[in-house]
Amino acid sequence: MKLCIFEDGKEMDFFPLTMTRAVYELRCGRTTILEKLVDAFGKGAEVCLHARDYLTEVLRER
Repeated sequence: MKLCIFEDGKEMDFFPLTMTRAVYELRCGRTTILEKLVDAFGKGAEVCLHARDYLTEVLRER
């Protein structure tokens, strides 16, 4: 299964938390939203992440 996670343009609703990270990197309790999605859809899923252009290089390094 391929899991594609993206930001839909509402990231500014979470400003200033999303200035330096994608929305799916925000913590919700003990884990990030991304971790919750991967757990929900299965750890064997191929994950494809899409974020704002200026965050692309930062996300690749993580």
